[in-house]
Amino acid sequence: MSTEFLSLTIFVILLVLLFFMFRQKKGWVWLLRKRMQISDKILSEDLLKCMAECQMDGEELSVKTATQTMEISETEVSRIFGQLQKQNFLQADGKNYKLTNAGLSYGLRMIRAHRLYELFMAEHSGYREEEWHEKAHIAEHSLTDDEINELDKRLNFPIHDPHGDPIPNSDGVMKSYANRLTLNDLKEGDSGMIIHLEDEPPVVYKQLTRDGLFPGQYVTVQSIEGDTIQFNTRRKAHTATPVLAANIQLIPRDPQDIPVISGKSLADCPQGRMARIQELSPKIIGSQRRRLMDLGFLPGTVVEKEIVSAAGDPMGFRIRDTLIALRKSQADNILAEILDEEPQKGAI
Repeated sequence: MSTEFLSLTIFVILLVLLFFMFRQKKGWVWLLRKRMQISDKILSEDLLKCMAECQMDGEELSVKTATQTMEISETEVSRIFGQLQKQNFLQADGKNYKLTNAGLSYGLRMIRAHRLYELFMAEHSGYREEEWHEKAHIAEHSLTDDEINELDKRLNFPIHDPHGDPIPNSDGVMKSYANRLTLNDLKEGDSGMIIHLEDEPPVVYKQLTRDGLFPGQYVTVQSIEGDTIQFNTRRKAHTATPVLAANIQLIPRDPQDIPVISGKSLADCPQGRMARIQELSPKIIGSQRRRLMDLGFLPGTVVEKEIVSAAGDPMGFRIRDTLIALRKSQADNILAEILDEEPQKGAI
């Protein structure tokens, strides 16, 4: 192979590489730069959202606390903070940082997008509860203002997300509960209604939901022994450590004001027995609640547990001369009184 041909081949290869590296919009360098810009945008929006939440709660945020919250390096946090200051979203306040009006408005917009999308996932998707947060975290960075407003309208302008967190309106105003406490604040014999389960960190949130806890549920503290809190919901006994209890937010309630539900869940009804529905758990929301009600699972309706699969899930209920299959997780959230007598099926 001649020297001239080898040089020409190397030159052509270099031209091809340069083309793929620097061609407009599709070149490797352009794509890498775009990816870095997207990453910075996401980090910036995450920090603005985090700071807006802290500021609304009256808390301050430093580089160190932001590092712990965001789980990224102090160098990265400092770099993003510098960018936000240049954009007039952030200003230094001693060792801490404070959002400007523009930064607070942007942060509240991100909170609004996240919580509206979580509610949308809860009411109109088949995803599990522990997946809502991650899906919303992805969507919040791509939703436009028009899409956020349309989502708000479609959900009928809600004021709380599925976890009980207030949703800012288009003006950045959000309604919140007064006298908000955590389970750690209650003493023996105290009662309250859960208004929010903190979804960070995810591992703690999963543990709370798997234990059957949800907003709208009433709890009563039975005993406090060392670092263990024993408390009851209307259906079962629970145990919580201080870490778990700190993620359970509630408002105090007089025990005498808590409605009494003496029944069990439809899932606990023996096969072949009849039961009168008392209520649908507040955990059943959106399209799933509407579907169950359309099928006839209404308070006062009498149903018969007719079939149970070999694995125990699903199970079949006879209601108004129709056999309807429910997953155990659905039947577990329909409270009912087990009947000894034999009323007419489907009666109210």
